[in-house]
Amino acid sequence: MRNVFTRILYCLEENQDVEFVVIAEDEGSAPRKKGSVMVVGKGGYLTGTIGGGNVENVAIRHAQELLLQGQSDIVDYDLSLEGKVLGMACGGAVVVYSQFMSHKESRWQDLAKEVLRIMDQGKAAFLKVDTEDMSMSLTDCTLDDGMIYIPFEGEERAFIFGAGHIAMALAPILKACSFNVTVLDDREEYVTPERYPTADRLVVCDFTRLSDYLDEGGNDYAVIVTNGHKHDFECEDQMLRRNMAYVGVIGSRKKIAMVNEKLKAAGLSEEVIAKVHTPIGLPIKAVTPAEIAVSIAAEMILERANRRERA
Repeated sequence: MRNVFTRILYCLEENQDVEFVVIAEDEGSAPRKKGSVMVVGKGGYLTGTIGGGNVENVAIRHAQELLLQGQSDIVDYDLSLEGKVLGMACGGAVVVYSQFMSHKESRWQDLAKEVLRIMDQGKAAFLKVDTEDMSMSLTDCTLDDGMIYIPFEGEERAFIFGAGHIAMALAPILKACSFNVTVLDDREEYVTPERYPTADRLVVCDFTRLSDYLDEGGNDYAVIVTNGHKHDFECEDQMLRRNMAYVGVIGSRKKIAMVNEKLKAAGLSEEVIAKVHTPIGLPIKAVTPAEIAVSIAAEMILERANRRERA
């Protein structure tokens, strides 16, 4: 979603009109679900996806036609073999809404900026689609008013504590998987744009005062891979006292047992401590920093998917 609205804002600021294309409803075995989005320009596809295959190809061509006309539209697509226009075998159906966004209307730039602001804060909202006048707006709640509400997830933020080899391998993977990535370390020479070109934010921090650098989120993921047991404990203790979606800590089982005893002594309950993902990452027998980074990213992606299903 961030890439989509970043591209929308860029195009509008460059005096280019776009079509914002979103799956408004889905049924059965559709390749992508409600809320999947993409952007189409005069030259065709720009970024995002509503599922690939022929349904996306047809939707792109239709969006290009709408763009030339300066129009919005909503179309039902049958994804079964009986749906002869597409000839797909998924067996489901999707309703695809295309919203024309003119660079001459400042409201679309304002909308894109607000969406990006919400994502930066890790919050959630809804895109409200009015199919009567073919318009779209942003709202923080849904009503039983016949409108279509597209759930808009605030961007998940990944805080990597420790800027060593694992963090260097992990940061670009998480960024490619649509996490907003912040890397923190108390060693200034480790937290540099040269080492972390894809990170959204780099912080030279004091590990004992993390609240000085982090605001409250809710869609926040903590990866604790510092250069010592002391810093790992300091980070874990503070993160477990916040509203976090995920806390993962690297370490051997012996270290984990030792740290858990210290956490209990610091006043944290066994229930809270049990939520920590440690040893961090899925058990794929990872050894190298790159392999460990893959295992951590996979575990975070799984946790994110499970949270979205429960929402």
